[in-house]
Amino acid sequence: MATATDRFFEKEYEGRRFAAVISADGPYILDVDGHEGVALGASSIAYCKKGGVFGASKEGWWVTKYRNQPRINLVSLSKSAREELAADFGLQILSEKFEKDSNRFGSSAAFQGLCEWTMKHPRLYKRSQQFQEYLPWVAMVEEQKTKAA
Repeated sequence: MATATDRFFEKEYEGRRFAAVISADGPYILDVDGHEGVALGASSIAYCKKGGVFGASKEGWWVTKYRNQPRINLVSLSKSAREELAADFGLQILSEKFEKDSNRFGSSAAFQGLCEWTMKHPRLYKRSQQFQEYLPWVAMVEEQKTKAA
């Protein structure tokens, strides 16, 4: 379970809380109350049918790993809440194909929170730099710091 110092962004959407945290996979989106999550950079929002190879428990919209692995159920959220969540966390809402796009995350509120987190927690930032499995977040943060200087 993520600790308060691992969190760099948190927001509520229609009564559900989501957070962005640093994990062993790097930046990670977490459904705080449902304890489900997935690495940012490998995730998107996609419509999943019930069952299937990776087993969506309900048909509807999910935060997925890649395009086809349902991780966080968004069935209860409205279209506008899903769109807001996508913008805040830098997630693509999929229609046809998956496009790995770190620039989407780089322009999100969660990324701004990550940049602020690195300044507030420099030792944790240094220890966490090894966790870049799905997203080149350290280079993105350093580039942002250079722009701001």
